[in-house]
Amino acid sequence: MLCAAAPPGGGRSALTPRFMRHFHILCVPDASEYSMKTIFDNIIEKFLSFNHFADQVKKCGNIAVSATIELYSLITSGLLPIPAKFHYTFNLRDVAKVF
Repeated sequence: MLCAAAPPGGGRSALTPRFMRHFHILCVPDASEYSMKTIFDNIIEKFLSFNHFADQVKKCGNIAVSATIELYSLITSGLLPIPAKFHYTFNLRDVAKVF
């Protein structure tokens, strides 16, 4: 059996120690901006090279990655989930959809 839970807040309540004693706890922190930049810089660089884009376009790949990650950071810090708007949850998959 596998369970997943997010930190309390935004309509989520805390899990009790009595419940959690049945599971092994694993915490996966959010990726840092540096990690995301490294991941998506490599993806976009390989895509542009493999498809033989012009050098001018290849130079714009890093700019697009930096701008996307900066926008992602602004959105995740500004649009926090609340009970009325619980759909404001963002993750690395949302950044990947851009590329």
